[in-house]
Amino acid sequence: MSDRFLYWLLSGFFTLGLIMLAAAVWESRQTAQFLNGAERAEGEVVRVTVSMGPGIRLTDAHVRFQAGDGQWHVFRTGYDSRGEVVGDRLPVIYRPEDPTDARVDGLLSLWFVAAVWAFLGVSFAGLPVFWLFTIWRQVRDGPVMRRPPRKPRLPS
Repeated sequence: MSDRFLYWLLSGFFTLGLIMLAAAVWESRQTAQFLNGAERAEGEVVRVTVSMGPGIRLTDAHVRFQAGDGQWHVFRTGYDSRGEVVGDRLPVIYRPEDPTDARVDGLLSLWFVAAVWAFLGVSFAGLPVFWLFTIWRQVRDGPVMRRPPRKPRLPS
């Protein structure tokens, strides 16, 4: 493998990792802005839809909640729900100025996308950094010399 190809490959991985980290920061800021000034309510699952794909079964819960102004709103969880059934109670968080933009109030439902982007970004950007660090150590310390094996001693 040529040095030029390796340089471009590692540069591509690093750049892709930085883009993914930027997506994680953007998604985290979006979630933080959503949470800033949001209100909480208790919702109830009113319908569960099941989508079938090749070897995949996804469920999507429709949750109804009453906003602070007394009006009822329904939203879809938009993710593979945790096995909710009709009638289950879920904590809901919503923006008072737009109650139709609501989410389930849980760590996974709020921060999952940002966490995935961060994990992928660190993985992709970290690979070339780790590889360059190992090359730097080899250049700094010189090649690793192995001691020749000892000859066994014979009893006298």
